Amino acid sequence: MSEQLSEQFSLQPGHRVDRRYTILQQLGHGGFGRTYLATDSRRHNERCVLKEFAPLVTAYAEDIEKARELFRREAAVLHRLRHPQIPEFREEFEVFEAGQTRWMLVQEWIAGETYLELLRSGPLLEVQVVQFLLDFLPILNYLHNHQPPVIHRDISLDNILLNSVTNQPTLIDFGTVKQAMHQVSGLPVERPTLIAKRGYSPPEQTLGEAYPSSDLYALGVCAIALLTGQRNPVVLYDAHGDRWHWRAHAAVSSGLGAILDRLVQSQPRFRYDSAADVIRALGKLSLASEWRPTQTFSGSSAPSSAPPLTSASAARPPVPPPISVPYRSIPGSRGCRNPLPRDRPVRVIAAIASCLKPSN
Repeated sequence: MSEQLSEQFSLQPGHRVDRRYTILQQLGHGGFGRTYLATDSRRHNERCVLKEFAPLVTAYAEDIEKARELFRREAAVLHRLRHPQIPEFREEFEVFEAGQTRWMLVQEWIAGETYLELLRSGPLLEVQVVQFLLDFLPILNYLHNHQPPVIHRDISLDNILLNSVTNQPTLIDFGTVKQAMHQVSGLPVERPTLIAKRGYSPPEQTLGEAYPSSDLYALGVCAIALLTGQRNPVVLYDAHGDRWHWRAHAAVSSGLGAILDRLVQSQPRFRYDSAADVIRALGKLSLASEWRPTQTFSGSSAPSSAPPLTSASAARPPVPPPISVPYRSIPGSRGCRNPLPRDRPVRVIAAIASCLKPSN
């Protein structure tokens, strides 16, 4: 597929698409097409994102027609999504540009960096990862309770953007539309969930199945990657033992460690059933007597007034020794010298409240 999408078919800066969109630059490319930053002349040259999907020129006409129908149906689903942490869908169209037929999606442009890019500065603190989960889980709760339900199937650090304006994670690059591209690649359209990302996707997804807990699994892997600083989390997975071995690479409280271990269970029945369940579990961490800073900071000492252990927490596995790292923060963090941000109870309540709202 990548050979079919050679550079001769890439849209160059200044190219005008559909007499409306002017290409500014290519943002990325993959096996199914490219993503461009463009301006929209009908919206006062507002910036937007153009995602192109180019069918194989060698595909059968029947397959292309089925894929086109599927592409439009999935695009209609994206059009109905309304969430502040999901880029607004603008339109879809088919156009012949630069010698190739292209199916195009137009979405709102969000300024920011992906969480994979943020990892260039090193691993996040435990409190930052908890904050990330509390900010992100309401998105999954919305999608999974949408009518019809939407399973993303492609959650990874490079598909989650930290919005530089709102300081909230934004979910981008939905895997649903890629189903159409699988059709023209010779994969059966009847198996729509055969979209998997190595290291992030749960075992059932590689077999053509996906559930809400499949997205939760991928989110758990994201959290593990953020805690360990591992940009390629698959190296922490033991395929022979079917287990994740990440604890030795990050100091983490037993409470959060147990939540992450449950998220990445290989069998769906052992995971959390819903995003709301995970939020409730995270909410209990703010009251857990075992909670303590998991990292020390150069030039300063961690708070010395650690709360005493109760009999319940004493029975749990000991917290690994802290890692000594320089103090730093990421955009949107509330500062991490304290074990928990001051607004943590508010964040937990807001996350739970968002899960109680009816989906459209």
